[in-house]
Amino acid sequence: KVCSVGGNVTRKGFYYLIKAWNELNIKNAELNLRTDINELKKIKKIADLLNESNSINIIDKIDNIKSFYLDHDLFCLTSIDEGFGMVVTEALNCGLPIIISENVGAKDLFEDYKSTEPQIFKITKIRDVEEIKNAIKYYFELYNTNRYPELNEANKNFINSRLNSESNIYEKNIISLYE
Repeated sequence: KVCSVGGNVTRKGFYYLIKAWNELNIKNAELNLRTDINELKKIKKIADLLNESNSINIIDKIDNIKSFYLDHDLFCLTSIDEGFGMVVTEALNCGLPIIISENVGAKDLFEDYKSTEPQIFKITKIRDVEEIKNAIKYYFELYNTNRYPELNEANKNFINSRLNSESNIYEKNIISLYE
């Protein structure tokens, strides 16, 4: 189960995520987008892509965002234009690996982090369907080889290293606020 969260469907790059998803055509998998279905359908190219798939669900409202994240295996934020993207830290704190575009401000969280295998994050170029597909395939293969427990451990190590980093005061303040 893959998820994404966002309001402005063009800025969030949903077209490229949906296109990548459709091209992958992964059996027994679903993409859940927490967004406004009416906004998606206003853009013909997106509406056409949605009509091609029976494995994409649009969710208008979520009562408990934490439960939503915990019900998924991967989080994607393939934005064309994004500020920080607080949803990235929400997903990370729920143990999800993430795929983000290079235009998501939260990518700064990872710049000096030396990722080990398995990688808890992938950063793609904007509008790059092939990179998005390759990133999703990477996590799908981890899932199918039962390496997700390793991924969860790597995620915990990342969060702990960020929490204990004195140079990351901004991050500590945000996490403190969430707690």
